[in-house]
Amino acid sequence: MILSNCRACNSNKLITFFDLGPMPISNNYLHNRNDNLDLYDLKLMVCENCSFMQLSESHDPKIHFNDAYPYFSGYSKTWIEHCRNSAANLRKMLKLKPNDFVIELASNDGTFIKEFKKLKMKVLGIEPSANVAKAAMEIEIETINDFFTDKLSIEVLDKYGHPDLILGCNVLAHVPNLHSFILGVSRLMSNTTVACFEFPHASRMIQYNQFDTIYHEHYSYLNLMSLIPVFTNYNLQVHHVEEIDLHGGSLRIHVSKLTSQHKTDPSVQKLLKFESKYNPLAKDVQEKFSESVNQIKDDLNQKIVSLLAEGKRVIIFGAAAKGTTLLNFSKIDYKMIEIAIDSSIAKQNKFIPGTGIKIYPPEILDEIEFDCVLILAWNFASEIISVIRGRSINNFSALIPIPYVHESKL
Repeated sequence: MILSNCRACNSNKLITFFDLGPMPISNNYLHNRNDNLDLYDLKLMVCENCSFMQLSESHDPKIHFNDAYPYFSGYSKTWIEHCRNSAANLRKMLKLKPNDFVIELASNDGTFIKEFKKLKMKVLGIEPSANVAKAAMEIEIETINDFFTDKLSIEVLDKYGHPDLILGCNVLAHVPNLHSFILGVSRLMSNTTVACFEFPHASRMIQYNQFDTIYHEHYSYLNLMSLIPVFTNYNLQVHHVEEIDLHGGSLRIHVSKLTSQHKTDPSVQKLLKFESKYNPLAKDVQEKFSESVNQIKDDLNQKIVSLLAEGKRVIIFGAAAKGTTLLNFSKIDYKMIEIAIDSSIAKQNKFIPGTGIKIYPPEILDEIEFDCVLILAWNFASEIISVIRGRSINNFSALIPIPYVHESKL
């Protein structure tokens, strides 16, 4: 469905920020190289009224989040460590105690919320994708297999009561109906509840040319300046902000009721000042982003061609959803790179959409020779390089595509 009104303010004043052209659904990993593949416009828009960034098309979320969702957060050691540290820090900051109640929205396989269970708190996950929800339940994390909406919030509140903490990691950007979601959050909250949402920061996306994070599963691209009015509509305030290095630059915002005792921390104004440097409505910001992204596309394609001409073998590690955007936009396919490697069993023996590149388990590193590794999950580059070194005797270089194409000899 073509979006005619802004997801945040309902204005019809939407303009194009950047257009990547027709693209496959990023997580639609194929069983056969020649399977039919639908393409959809991948165009990032910005609202002239409120500066909210969003895709030009809206798809049924069940296309993305279903019983074959391929992302299991527990496969990443970096993410597991982040969850462990975050739980400890939030317990200290919010003075959480045993038996306090924590709800996680889009809880995936339970990797994050189980850290609160270890701290003797009561926990509940809400996750729409059946396969990852099942994985959470298998480790005894009570999980509701459904999309979180205002309607569901009423049922949850009636059965469980107000939580002390609501978590939402990388979920706000994935929500087609942002207003129903935030209304539901507001309904669940008491004057003492805090909601913490983590999401990739759109200003960092612009600053570091992270165009590959644009894909159909991400309906919105979030800045604090455009989120604050949406929260205010539902009697909520952003009272504290943390900047996180994860995913190339993320935010963790702390949200509370306007009637709560929380006062706005200086971190909020500091971040708004930073965001003003990367205002997506500014022509110079739009032009610089477009120029940089097209340069990455050309440089990456030419670099792969050059390596192949030298007789070198290039493989991929980390068949992340962002990699589908990067490879398709840069016109790189199986004729250039035959092998991709990923630790997720849900992706193995399938093909990266639109490229024909087959995905193998890490064990294949024991069998193949290679000279260069294109790291698509660049936000986990250190972890990936460590895995490769632990399994392979090859001397290799790492090719990192973001924020610019650069090759590191290892």
